[in-house]
Order: sequence, then structure tokens, then C-alpha cells
Amino acid sequence: MSYEIHANYEQTFLLPPCLDDWIDVNHPARLVRVFIDSLDLEKLGFKVRQSDDGRPNYSAELLAKIVIYGNFEKVRSTRGLEKMCYNHLGMIWLTGMEHPDHNSIWRFLYNNKSAMKNLFAESVRLAMEMKLLGLALQAIDGTKIAADVSKKKTLSRRKLQEILSQLDSVSDEIFEQFAQSERAESGREYLLPDELSDKDKLKEKVCDLISELDGAKTNYLNPTDEDARMMRGGDGRKQFSYNAQAVVDAQAEIIVAADVIQDGNDNHILTEMIEQVEQNLGEVATETVADTGYYSGEQLAKAQDAEYDVIVNIPEVKTGRRDNTQWEFHKSKFEFDPETDTYICPKGGKLAFERFGQNKNTKNKKVRTRIYRCQDYENCPFRQKCSKNPIGRTIAISEFEHAVTAQKIKQKSPENQVLLRKRKTIVEPVFGVIKRIMGFRRWSVRGLANVRAQWSIVCCAYNLRKIHANWAKSALI
Repeated sequence: MSYEIHANYEQTFLLPPCLDDWIDVNHPARLVRVFIDSLDLEKLGFKVRQSDDGRPNYSAELLAKIVIYGNFEKVRSTRGLEKMCYNHLGMIWLTGMEHPDHNSIWRFLYNNKSAMKNLFAESVRLAMEMKLLGLALQAIDGTKIAADVSKKKTLSRRKLQEILSQLDSVSDEIFEQFAQSERAESGREYLLPDELSDKDKLKEKVCDLISELDGAKTNYLNPTDEDARMMRGGDGRKQFSYNAQAVVDAQAEIIVAADVIQDGNDNHILTEMIEQVEQNLGEVATETVADTGYYSGEQLAKAQDAEYDVIVNIPEVKTGRRDNTQWEFHKSKFEFDPETDTYICPKGGKLAFERFGQNKNTKNKKVRTRIYRCQDYENCPFRQKCSKNPIGRTIAISEFEHAVTAQKIKQKSPENQVLLRKRKTIVEPVFGVIKRIMGFRRWSVRGLANVRAQWSIVCCAYNLRKIHANWAKSALI
């Protein structure tokens, strides 16, 4: 005779069930509880209600547990978190069967945006206490994450200028005839808003939108989230995004610094990210590696001045000559002689210092340069191959050239080349876990301040996932 197990809906308990027995001793909700309960959230900048009037508020500790644990389960919306408090066993245990509504959770997130960075920093310190950080090698990288906007509302400088030029070419009579025909076809007296039915008002509206683009220093803007910027993602597509930054320690792939920037380029953020590591840990790694996107003479010089040891992938030489990218007279082939303050070309000619100059870098900032001019150009047999300048070849050397030269020398070491190649295996898997396993591919909030707070929460939850994998329960409870 075979037996089947069915649900018994009339089952009663002889003794009241114990809430602590509902989840496993190694359940991640227990780690979140221990982590949050160990912190003084008020000292970390979280707002705590002081008044005794009215209904008691849900504590910052309770709401922080809900937000962090929700990210473990790929739930980030306030309504989704509210549902978890009723339906998810781990969340029911963590909240002690309390049920904050989505408005309470939203107010907590809104009022504590800046404090979320401190919560993330505490997860870094916990990893340090558990000896999960080696501080030998760390890697910096960024990833583009789509903003919470609709492409249909995009303002494009090119399209606005086209509209403006078309308005200039259309006479007032033709514009009025068009408006009248539209009203006649619709059967309504007013089809268009006043600011669009008048040519001058429409032109003024378009000019105002172009001024908004000028103020934001961009060619694309979305009124839904004016802080988001058009960026090209890893798949090659352009969309409104934010550039999420992370520094990852090689030992256990713990995120030790995190930030979000509006710029699609990373070449101005290198030293700032290392400074954040120092703030979170009190020290920096023996070596920090980064890809070509972080290459900048100014940033290398800043790192050198701050005594940060960095290895940044040097971009390939670009000479502007399609037929030969390894042009033998490119300035990278000229050797500097510090004793005579001259540069020696590949054929032995000398270029002496002539004057100071200025160039613009990728951020359109002026960079001071030193101009060197060839002294032997009149008798040089290679003059036509080297330069068409009638008064001889000149090269402009940035004020940060010393740091660039030092970096090139540093990368000649086979050991440093090995460290540079490890970058991908350190930081890129972290972004893979966040996007694929944790399901974070799009911001659910708008505005740079809100986005930064959400990234801190995501990185904190990621760190706790890593810590949980190495968690010795008996050592923490």
C-alpha cells in the first residue's frame, strides 16, 4: 500500500512556535541581523526620531535590515520590500513579524541617502576584521548601468537645432496656415498648446531647451532624470546611464570603495577612488591596477605625489597616420636627457627646450607643456619623413610627463605585467555577480544623490554575500 503526504490545514501546536527556529542557523538573514545590530546607526548619520508624540516610528535598524536583506533577494522597490515582510520567511524572521509599509521604507531611504555610504564602509571594515582583505592587490573599474528614463523623452541638441533652423526658414504666414489646417482637420479650435501654436513662442521654447543642454554641458538630456548622461555601454549601445565605480580587493573579491559618476570616461577618478579606500580602511593596497580608461598623466602624477602605487594600462600609440601606426618619429620614440634638458630623436638629432605652451586634455582643461624644437633640422637627411614644419620638428611635453615616463618604466617589469593582467579576474566577476546573480541592471531611483545611495546599498549587500560565504557563525553570534 502506498501513502502520500498531504497538507494538514487543521494542525495545531501544543506549544507556541519559536520564531528563532524558522530559519537555518546559517541563513543570510542572521548575518544581516548581526551586522546591523553591531552598528550605531545614529553615529553613522542615520536619522533617529527624538519625539515621543504620536505613534512610534519603525527603528532605523529594522528598516536597514529590510533594505539590505531585500537586495540579497533581488528586491529593491519599496512595494516589493513591503510584500516580503508578509510573504518571505527570512524577512518575516528578520523583522520579528513587523510589517512596515512602502511609505515608511521610502521615507527611510529618502532621509538617509548620504548615510548609506557609511553603511557600505562598515561592511568593508567587517571584511577587514574577518581577514578577508589581503591589501596586496586591488583593481579599479567602472560599469555603465542604465538610468530609469524613457528614450522617447530625450532632448537632442542636433534635433533641436534642426527644428530651430526649420522655424527660421518658415514664414509666419505659412506657419499660421499650417496651424489653421490642423485646427480645421481636428474639428477643435485649439489643437496645440499656446506655446506651440505660435512660431515665436515655439522658437523661444526650443532655445530654452538648448540652454538647458548648455547648462548641463551635454548634447543629450532627459527631463525624467536630468542627472543621467548618454553613455556607450559594454554592448556598444548608447543609452542614458550612470557610471558605477568600484575598487575590489583581490583576496576575496570584496568591494572596498564605491562611487557613481556622471561622466562616461574614467580618466579623472583614479586617485579619488584610492583615497576612498584609504578613508574606509586607513591604508591602501600595495598595488592598485586599472585599465586603459583610467590612463591620465594628471592622475598618474597625483598618485605619484600621494605615494599611491598604481599600474594603469597604457593606451596604444596613436599617430593619426592610418598607413603606419608605429611611425618611427612619433614623440614616444624620443629619449629624454635630463642632464641637458633635451630630447634625442631616433636618428640622433637634438631637440632643445624653447618655450612653455598649453594643451587641452580630454576634460577640456588646460595643461601646461614644455615645447622642444629640433636644432639640426636644416641639415637632417630625415627632415621630410619627420616633419613638414619649415622651422623644424617640435614636440610638446606635458607637465605630467615625468609620471607617464615612470609608469612606462614600471610596466617593463614582468612581475608588474602579470599584476596588470590579473585586473580582469579581480573586478569584472564582481560586476557579473551584481548584474546577473543579484539582478541589478537598471537603477530604480533617479538623481545622482539617490543613485549613489542605491549603489552603496547594492555594494554593501554584495559584500555581505561574500562575507556570508566565509562566515563562521560561532565567531559572530
